[in-house]
Amino acid sequence: MRIQEGCPEEFEVDSLRMRPEPTFDIVGQYEAFIVMTRIDAALAHDILQPGMELAPPSGTPAGTHPVMYSFGKHRHVHPDALPVYEFDYDEALVGLPHVRLKGDDTDCFHMTDVRLNNAVAQGIGRALGMPKHLAEIANADTSYRVADRFGNALLRATMTLDGKKFDDTHKHFRLIADMMQQPVISKVAGRTIITHFTFDTAHACMIPARLAIEVTTDALAGLPKGSYTFGTIDEAQFGGAYMSVHSWRISQRPLVVV
Repeated sequence: MRIQEGCPEEFEVDSLRMRPEPTFDIVGQYEAFIVMTRIDAALAHDILQPGMELAPPSGTPAGTHPVMYSFGKHRHVHPDALPVYEFDYDEALVGLPHVRLKGDDTDCFHMTDVRLNNAVAQGIGRALGMPKHLAEIANADTSYRVADRFGNALLRATMTLDGKKFDDTHKHFRLIADMMQQPVISKVAGRTIITHFTFDTAHACMIPARLAIEVTTDALAGLPKGSYTFGTIDEAQFGGAYMSVHSWRISQRPLVVV
């Protein structure tokens, strides 16, 4: 996968370091094909961690809950204050937005399955309670293949750009931005962790896209075995898009809730 035509890499890596007081936040850049869709609410409920509940937004059809799938590449990832320790990696993610702690009213994003090909990134994610598993990933401009670390195929996806570059004036932009700005909720040793994982969607480059996904296993929580096709974000509120995000940040101080 590479930066798509019409989405120039307008922010150099140094832009991620331009802070008056560098921190040990983790920062990086991201490009991916993403899909916003819905799954059966019962399935979504069954893959939640204890103490969490679904909080679907107004207008969600009864018996369903939003889910996001992404197939992408992280670039120039490093601690904010240590840019020399920089690496890239591929990552496929399944996650439920609009999840809350019971008794709380803060919408969070709950990762249910993440496959990636970098052990350092896996270790950071695991420490924060994220379900990150090492995998073999073949990432090309229009295709994405994920296998487990033993080479067993998990999924294949094909992607096609279909539309013009759009920004925050797009009728469905807010749906994407709201999902990606929600803090990440997870569990470690029985403790709830809420991590502030923010994407600079305001400056992201996005292009509508079509995706076809073939899942060959039931091991991916939130993405059951089967064949799926998705239209573009132009065609429906829930659909596919290519996204290039020039800056994301994981806060060095996640909010830990006992």
